[in-house]
Amino acid sequence: MKNNYISEQFYYLINGLKINTSSLYDLIKERGHILCHHHKIPFFVIQLVEDGYVNQTVDYKEIISKNEELVFLHPEQINKYNQVEGNVQILIFTEDFLVTSLKQKTFFSLSKLFNAKIAGKPIHVSENFKELKTIFLLISSVIKNDITNKETILNSLLFSILLLIEEIVNENNEEIIMSRESLLVSNFKELVNKEVNKKQSVEYFSEKLNVSVRTLQKAFAKADQTTAREYIDNRIIFEAKLLLIKNEMNIGEISYILGFKDLSHFSKFFKLKTGTSPKFYRKRVA
Repeated sequence: MKNNYISEQFYYLINGLKINTSSLYDLIKERGHILCHHHKIPFFVIQLVEDGYVNQTVDYKEIISKNEELVFLHPEQINKYNQVEGNVQILIFTEDFLVTSLKQKTFFSLSKLFNAKIAGKPIHVSENFKELKTIFLLISSVIKNDITNKETILNSLLFSILLLIEEIVNENNEEIIMSRESLLVSNFKELVNKEVNKKQSVEYFSEKLNVSVRTLQKAFAKADQTTAREYIDNRIIFEAKLLLIKNEMNIGEISYILGFKDLSHFSKFFKLKTGTSPKFYRKRVA
């Protein structure tokens, strides 16, 4: 039963920018055949309830969010909208759109928004609601209009809204109740984010966490929609893409930094995971 879901695609990819906003009503009107059934999310979602409420199921657990509340959803989670009333805004984005600087990479690695399971816990944002709504509107306006440096402006606005949400969570002393398995998975991901350039084996990270590989695998099976191995591979690919885009090192140097024995091994791994070679990927995004 729990594998009976649809893999959702990125909503309205505009000009190659992996960020967008929309009202939830409009999304359901157009994509209700997907959104009103269990579907896997491939991106981050910030869901802001202006007025009304949302009844949804996240990872097969019912969630209800109401006026001036926010819900933060992670990639690979299984979502389903059961009932939506009122005005609800959605902001979606991908990790690679957000992380374009060392500062943002550090934030992504350390922020509880990304390293803890806060999805499904509505966050009260009444005191900062106007600021959040304003940034939502600015992002929507920038996306729709033909302006210079669009991607840079959107990245800055996205980072601003995430910093604000982080501040709200900290000020509210929001307690994140996590199961033992979820905590282990979260700690594993945080460790991988910090050390993926050093080591690539599940055994290494499980040893650092003082658990067996089997225990870690069981935790992922229960608390996540991916595996430990897949998470490591995804992080390596993300780091590789970031370095290829920056174009500050040749591909051989990138291969070495990411811990591959040789360029050939790295190229085969990259092509297996992305469908293209590192060289072609760099040319495509240049």
